[in-house]
Amino acid sequence: MEAQKSIANTKISIVIIVKNDRGIEITLKNLQENVPQTVEIVVIDASGDALKDIQAKFPTVVWKYFISQSGKKISIPEQRNVGVATATGEVVIFVDANCTVEKNWLEELMKPLFTENEKMVSGAIWSKDEKNIHNTQNLRNENIMYLNEAPTMNLALYKEVLTKVGPFDETFDYGSDVDFVTRARGMGYKVRNTPKAILYHDWGDYMDEMRRAYRYGQARVNIYMNHPDKIGDLVKSDYISLIYPVFILLLPLALVWPWYLLLLLIPIIKNWQFKPFQTTFLNLVFGWGILTKLLDKRHIDK
Repeated sequence: MEAQKSIANTKISIVIIVKNDRGIEITLKNLQENVPQTVEIVVIDASGDALKDIQAKFPTVVWKYFISQSGKKISIPEQRNVGVATATGEVVIFVDANCTVEKNWLEELMKPLFTENEKMVSGAIWSKDEKNIHNTQNLRNENIMYLNEAPTMNLALYKEVLTKVGPFDETFDYGSDVDFVTRARGMGYKVRNTPKAILYHDWGDYMDEMRRAYRYGQARVNIYMNHPDKIGDLVKSDYISLIYPVFILLLPLALVWPWYLLLLLIPIIKNWQFKPFQTTFLNLVFGWGILTKLLDKRHIDK
């Protein structure tokens, strides 16, 4: 009789990609305090020699230096693919630099894989700033069993899924994780939501948030180009990707009808508990990223 799978008898690899982010020291220290020593931790480092002092503090971590073969400045999917190839675990977990996990994080993340026959599990990503815009997604997902999308910041899956779905698409700069999950769902895999597997991420300052919102907006265009069958999500679940670009396009109306600007009161009121003005502005930046990508003749090449 086959023994029930557990953390103790399953080879698990945690893959972290990093580029010049010294917050990885906090992440590695936190992981070593909260996961068993049998769990393999793999770092794919595109920082050159910038993090060598941190590497020296964690001799048990599998640390691999990465040089992009494509010459692209943004190497996120390339690094993830190297991480998958390097990981020896039956289960691969993706975590970002500058993240910390709760003490029971690994147990909660693995539970659906071991006891419910799930193949992919996504944990919750929280900001320690309770009013941060990113926390709203956790509130929306609390009672959802299976997710349509999930980032790789807190994602566990069997390596067989990675093998069958194929590598992360290296033509993406940002959004390759959403593309991967979409392809996996297209092959019949489900993404189990487990809100009790809590990871905290430091999202940086306001300028970081603006840059991220713009890049995520551009990434949405690539996602819909690669997966036109998802267009229906624009009215069902991804209405932000539709409403804000349309609002920006129609801004000239405000010259003849100033009341048009009052439409912004809707998201401000809706997000009143989550920094409403900042949230609304970041959503506008996200919408602007979508528009600039759509207007860029090179967007077909991502």
